[in-house]
Amino acid sequence: MKALIRLLPICVGLLLAGAPAQATIMMPEDIFPELKQVLAQATAQSPRMVASNLALLQADGDLQQARSGLYPTIGGFYSYAKTQDKREDRPGESFDTDKTYYSFSLNQPLFHWGERRNHARIGEIRRQIADENYGSAYALLTQEVRTAYLLLALRKQQVRHAAFNLNMAEDALKVAEERMAKGEIAEGAVFPVRVGAQQARLSLETVEWDLVVTKQNFAVLTGLPEPRDASIPDGIPSLSHGHTAVQVELARFLAQGEPNTPSARNQRRNVQIADLSYKNQRTRLRPKLSFIAALTQDEQSYSLNLAEKYGLQSQYFGLHVNWQIFDGFATRGAIASTLAAKHQAEHAYRQLTETIARDAQRAAKSVELAQRQMTISDWLLDNSKGYLEFRQEDFRRGQASETDVSAAQGAYNSALASANAARYTYLLRVSEFVEHLSEGAVPPKR
Repeated sequence: MKALIRLLPICVGLLLAGAPAQATIMMPEDIFPELKQVLAQATAQSPRMVASNLALLQADGDLQQARSGLYPTIGGFYSYAKTQDKREDRPGESFDTDKTYYSFSLNQPLFHWGERRNHARIGEIRRQIADENYGSAYALLTQEVRTAYLLLALRKQQVRHAAFNLNMAEDALKVAEERMAKGEIAEGAVFPVRVGAQQARLSLETVEWDLVVTKQNFAVLTGLPEPRDASIPDGIPSLSHGHTAVQVELARFLAQGEPNTPSARNQRRNVQIADLSYKNQRTRLRPKLSFIAALTQDEQSYSLNLAEKYGLQSQYFGLHVNWQIFDGFATRGAIASTLAAKHQAEHAYRQLTETIARDAQRAAKSVELAQRQMTISDWLLDNSKGYLEFRQEDFRRGQASETDVSAAQGAYNSALASANAARYTYLLRVSEFVEHLSEGAVPPKR
C-alpha cells in the first residue's frame, strides 16, 4: 500500500501528460446553462438554507459564550432590610433597625493553566465546524437540485413517449374494432388490443402525475415556484464522457497527503477539541489565580436613636487564589474519560481517511459503469434512429405502411427513453464523484 501511495504522484504526472487539454468533467449545469440560475436562487432562498443560517447564528452565540471566560466579570448586589434587634448592652429593650449593604466587584482571570484559552479555542473550532456544516448543507442542496432538475427533464420525455404509445394503442384499437364490425376478427381478438389501450392510457396518466409530483417536490426543495412545462428541457442531450478527466482527478485526490474534504476537516477539528478538553481536565485540581477589585458598604442605623449608626465602606483590590485540592476523584475520572475520547477521535479520523480513499475509488468506478451503459444506450439509439429513417424512406417509396413507420418510431422512442435514463444516471454519478472529491462548496454570503 505504501509503495502504491509513493507511485501515485508519478501516475498523476503520466495521466496529465497523456490527457487531452479539452478533457473536462461535464456537470449538469454545463449541459443546461439555465440550471446555474436555478442553483443560485435555490441555494439563497430554500427553506433548508434558511434553517442552516439559523444554525450559524446559534454557533455565533456559542462562540461568544466560550470567549467570555477570557474577559473580566463585573457584578454587584444591593440589600436593604428592616430588623428588630436585642442588644446585650441594653437588656430588656428591642430596637428597630435599618440595614443596608451593597457590593460592586470586578474579577479578571490571570493564570488558569491555559484552561480559559483552551475553552475559547474550543468555541472557535466549533464555530468552524458550524461553517463547514453550512457549506456541506449547501453542497448537498446543490446536488439535490441538480438531481431534481434532471428528473424533470426525464419525466417530461417520459410523458411525451407515453403519449405517443397511447396514440398508437388507440389507433390499433380503432382498426381492430373496425375489423370486428366487418366480421373479419372475433371479439376475443379485440380484447388484448382493448386492454393494451387501457394500459397505455394508465401509463400516460401515471407519468403525467409523476411529472406533477416532481414539479411540486422541486418547488419545495428550491423555494421557487413550480416550473412551467415550457421551461423544462425536453430531455438530456447526448454527452461526451470525461473518463480521462475522472481518472486524473481521482489520482490527484489519492496522492494528497491528507484528505481535504469537509468531513475530514471536521474530524480533524474534533480531534483538536478532544485534545483541548483533555488538557483542561488535567488542570482542575491546580490553583487558579485571578485579580479582584471591589467596593463594599455595610451600614446599620437604629430608628430610636439616629445617632447610633454603624457604617463601613471598604475599597480593595488584590489577587485571589482558588484551589480545589480534593474532589472525590472526580478529576481522575474526567481525565480518563477525556483521554479515551481523544483516542477515539484520533481512531475515527484514521478510519475516515481510509474510507474516503475507498469511497473515491468506488465513486470513480460508478462513473465508469454509468458511462459504459450510456455508450451502449447511445449505440442502440443510433441504431433505432437509422432504422426509423430507413422505414420512413420505405414509406416515401411506397414500400412500407404508416403502421410500419409508427412501429419504428415507437422503437426509437423506447431507445431514446433508455438513453435519457442512462444519461441521467451518468450525470448523477459524475456529480456525486465531484462532490465526493470536493474541498468544500462556497456558499453564498449570508
